[in-house]
Amino acid sequence: MYEPSALELKIVKSRISTKSWRARVQAARRDEKILKRIARRVKAGEALNRAIAKVVKQSRRSWVMRRWRKYRDRGFEALIDARTPREPKLSSACGGVIQAAREANSSLTVAGMVDILRAQRFNPLPSESIIKREFAKVDRRVRRAKGKRLEQIIELPLAGGELLLAAEMETGGIMALTNEVQTLREEALRASTGRTPVRDVAHRDGNGHFTATYNRKRRRKPDEEIASYLRSAAEKAEGRVPSWPRFVHETTRTLEAKLRMLVFAPLVSGTKGWNALRAPEAAGLEPLTGFAYMPSTLAKLTSALAVAGAGPRLLERVGQNWHRVAQERWGEAGAMAALYVDNHAKEVWSSLFMQSGKVSHLNRVMPCITTTYVHTGAGTPLAASVQSGGAPLAPRLATLVEQAEALFEGEVRRAVVIDAEGSTFDILESFSKQGRVIVTPLRPSRAPELELRYSQGSYFRPYREKDELRIATASLTHKSTGRSLDIGALLVRREHRESDTVLLTTGLAFGMEGRDLADLYFSRWPIQENAFKEGAAVGLDEHRGNCGRMVNNVAVVTELERIQLRIAADEKKRRSESRKTKPLERALEKKRRNHQRAVRTLATRRRRLDGLIARGRQEGKQLGRAAIEHQQALTRAEVAHRGFDVAQQKLKTHHDRLRGLETTLAKLAKRRKQIEPQRRIRQLDVAQDSIFTATKLTALQLIAFALREYLPSFPMTTQTFISRVFSIRGHRVLRPEQELVVFHENARDPEMSAALRDACDRLNSRSLRRDGRLVQYAVEAHRGRQNADIQFT
Repeated sequence: MYEPSALELKIVKSRISTKSWRARVQAARRDEKILKRIARRVKAGEALNRAIAKVVKQSRRSWVMRRWRKYRDRGFEALIDARTPREPKLSSACGGVIQAAREANSSLTVAGMVDILRAQRFNPLPSESIIKREFAKVDRRVRRAKGKRLEQIIELPLAGGELLLAAEMETGGIMALTNEVQTLREEALRASTGRTPVRDVAHRDGNGHFTATYNRKRRRKPDEEIASYLRSAAEKAEGRVPSWPRFVHETTRTLEAKLRMLVFAPLVSGTKGWNALRAPEAAGLEPLTGFAYMPSTLAKLTSALAVAGAGPRLLERVGQNWHRVAQERWGEAGAMAALYVDNHAKEVWSSLFMQSGKVSHLNRVMPCITTTYVHTGAGTPLAASVQSGGAPLAPRLATLVEQAEALFEGEVRRAVVIDAEGSTFDILESFSKQGRVIVTPLRPSRAPELELRYSQGSYFRPYREKDELRIATASLTHKSTGRSLDIGALLVRREHRESDTVLLTTGLAFGMEGRDLADLYFSRWPIQENAFKEGAAVGLDEHRGNCGRMVNNVAVVTELERIQLRIAADEKKRRSESRKTKPLERALEKKRRNHQRAVRTLATRRRRLDGLIARGRQEGKQLGRAAIEHQQALTRAEVAHRGFDVAQQKLKTHHDRLRGLETTLAKLAKRRKQIEPQRRIRQLDVAQDSIFTATKLTALQLIAFALREYLPSFPMTTQTFISRVFSIRGHRVLRPEQELVVFHENARDPEMSAALRDACDRLNSRSLRRDGRLVQYAVEAHRGRQNADIQFT
């Protein structure tokens, strides 16, 4: 058996089976034969490209080029496949041997350590990084023992992110997500006891690469509506062993670093999609996240979390954590005890037929994803659901409120504030019966029919600047059942509007003041609507959904059924009308002949009468008889003409009716043909979008916390924070017991530098600690590497 001399290959040989090692060596020898033939030609003076063309096919040229330089520099061993399986858990005995050897010989190299471990028959051998890590532990102990003071300087291209890390230390927003993923990991391991996940190795080559067959298998089959790789996360999870995802086997430190990357990624992503993280700015996240992961790694994590059903749980954990922070920091007593419920639809630009809804900021109905938010009076998003297409609030309002209040784990019932969707009879009646407070504006279309009653002494009173408020009682009637409901009404007269704003509320019946209830409603704009606008800064208005499955388009199916019934009825009418055509035509022909005979008879009688008059016969029986016959013929002609006109009109009306039916049938057939392809419609899978919503909400809340706690002297929006604070450069100085974060002054923005100094004072007073070190903050002019001489206060 071939014994390698390279350190890397020694470790590889210890990690894999004897059979696999022999196969790799044999493959390398086959490759060497080809490269030797090329090398001989090159040595004889032939150009490399020409030599490659003569030895291998054109399609193999790139294969040769990838190996040529390594083979030329290192020889045969460069051709041996050096990939290794997942790093095995380092036994405590192995770690002890490494540390003991390093303590005995401080100049011991990694290669020397591997030789020692092989001599002591440790198998498999640890990687170079593991050995270096154990060496570092020993070196740190030795340096501490000698009393040497260490200092390390780390450049911070995005030093403003240190404010978010400080907010994370105080709130634990990202750690809450990490803990939830850890809980998922533990549940997956328990559920997978006794089962081993099946690796996806079918139709791959010996190196694990995708083949043409693999890609062909993933294509949509003729009998499939959606390709296998575009199935929903729930469908992909079917039949899998729960412990299959990679995150199940990763450490907490690794999971936290990846989730930090997901949280901070939108702050540096200038474009949409994963490839935005390939921009140079993304590398600046490494000092903040621990490692600047590539898009493919984060995409795999997100996909695995989606298949594991992590989205709703992460959203719930976000709500729980930030509600706790809001209670501890700012409180939610009195009028703050409110829930603001609303939908936020984000458009999906697609040529495919997908579930649609009203996208407000575009004022159009189109494919979309609807996210439902429940904000507290402190602006904390407590509960959120993500759905494909439109998602009306009215049928789900009670469930959403119950879910949100369940997160409080208390007995306080919050006042619910919702837009005009809540002004339905059933919702208002249910809130009234349950003793819950709701405030909702009346739909403008229902304003004219509203019956208002005013108590004695009721009139418009001053409310806010240039506004007036009046309290009344409204009587609502259910249209189908006739049930009635008396509910409080707040009329707000606003100077810039022609009509009054009418707010319906159950709060008046429970002793709340009209002014407080109106304040609750008008607070929705700064608390919730502005939150939707702020969310655009971190891409909260961008969707991340794939085509999950095909579902029946209820609206189209209903319309097709209505069209089919209409076609059947009109077709029946058309057949019935068609049977009347011939009788009407025969009747018209009969009337026409009668009319023609009457006209000829009248002409004959008129000639006879005119002849008698022309001969001077102006009296006598013959003239009288001729006049009577002419009069009778004239009457018959008029009657026949009217009958002919009536029959002609009947036939024309009949033909018009037939043409109308045929036109209607043609339009219905055209409409049916137009919407028939939309009978089955795509429903976007929102499992990944739910995960991104949780991470983006975490980013928003961290920024909001930093603005509120650290930068109160300089109010700004989220977008301003990202552009003027997050991008500030600086550096971090690490010492054994202390850590200093230095923000470099921006000469172009002295106001922000002053605000940062104030923030540093606030942060230093909190005595934050990270990795066992006291963290301090300062703002100084950038002096390059001279910062190594910074003294701690």
